Amino acid sequence: MDLEWVQAFLAVADTGSFSAAADALFLSQPVISKQVQKLEHQLGVRLFDRAHRRAELTDAGRRAYPPAQALARQYQLLEQAVHPDGSLRLALLPVADCYGFPQMLADFSAAYPRTRLMVEERENTAMPALIRAGAVTERFSASRTVP
Repeated sequence: MDLEWVQAFLAVADTGSFSAAADALFLSQPVISKQVQKLEHQLGVRLFDRAHRRAELTDAGRRAYPPAQALARQYQLLEQAVHPDGSLRLALLPVADCYGFPQMLADFSAAYPRTRLMVEERENTAMPALIRAGAVTERFSASRTVP
């Protein structure tokens, strides 16, 4: 099983759509569909009812959702264990450049050189699914200040 399959499953469940999940994860819709199909094949169950315009969880999908979330969180804990000085994964809105985030991130890295800092640029609509899936640590907006 691949963690990306689990993240794709969570994103589809959270957004209710394979297309929206693809947008949220910056992948194509066929890639998301293939990842979910691989997870379904691995588990031997259908996770989504695809008969409607929305992707609705089947009974098996509803049962799989909490353990899938836990698995994503456990992976986060694994990263923390192998990076004991800390690991920080951020998803920033494209407008973050206009608000001085590059300099703030440089200052943070200089102040905490042993902290692993991973930064991704994502659209606002992608943030809730990424946060619930444990794929990012924090959600920043232009109105939030960073100490």
